Amino acid sequence: MKKKANANQTRNRKIAPDPIKMKYYEMQFDAAEGLSFEERLEMLRQVGKEADSKFQIEYKKLQDWFKAYDQLNLLSFSFYYFMTNRTGYDEEAVTGALEFPPFYQELMQAFALTLPRTYTAKPFSKDVEQFRGNFKLVGELTRLKYFNLPDTVATLDEVYTHQLRTQMMAQTTAVRNWSYEHQMQRTTLSLADKIKESFIAVHGFDPGVFLQTLYDMCGIVQERINEHRRKTVKFVRAKNHTRVFLTYESLFPVFRGDQEARAIMWDGCNRDLKQLKSATSCR
Repeated sequence: MKKKANANQTRNRKIAPDPIKMKYYEMQFDAAEGLSFEERLEMLRQVGKEADSKFQIEYKKLQDWFKAYDQLNLLSFSFYYFMTNRTGYDEEAVTGALEFPPFYQELMQAFALTLPRTYTAKPFSKDVEQFRGNFKLVGELTRLKYFNLPDTVATLDEVYTHQLRTQMMAQTTAVRNWSYEHQMQRTTLSLADKIKESFIAVHGFDPGVFLQTLYDMCGIVQERINEHRRKTVKFVRAKNHTRVFLTYESLFPVFRGDQEARAIMWDGCNRDLKQLKSATSCR
């Protein structure tokens, strides 16, 4: 019986898909054959200039999305449909790439914070693919525009130096970085200390104090989010609608409804427990 039970457990266990098998290729750039180093540099610069020109146009199109649609609608839609996967599934390991990287969401948050709120209930579903395509195009142009090497880059060693710097810029475009949060905080505070005197002379305040204030604010917000999540989990785990109401009202500073008010809301959710939990989470 024990062997049979172990066999059933093994058979029922979900097996994660195999990671993608990457192949290695050797590429030759015959288009640059016979060209001098200076001519090759000019070719790279031309690619970068064209990408930078297109980037200005496409970047403006991204802003237009946040003027045509409600920012919160775009943010929540993108997170739910573009960035969530089933438990245990690693998109990057399986497919070799992320179709909608996290820094896209961070760029969207920046647009939402810097533009006036657009209150509209206009449906978004018909424009989803065009919206996602605009972000992918901007991401590709961002990578290519770094080929617009400055005139000061004239030797191979200078190309390598510039390439390293631009790769670091490209891979740390958003908040995410190559290392852990506490390491990046230490690094940025150290850099801020080195430019403190010049920064104060221009802007009138200490960059280290400014950065530390931002880090402290993020920590406070993160703790509030975690606390809200812990409370939400408690009523989401409730087994019936009565426990959902009681748990929710005991955890949050909301009006405590009577039996009649609860019955109206329960009927409004079609007496569906999942709908009730979803509606309560959005209140």
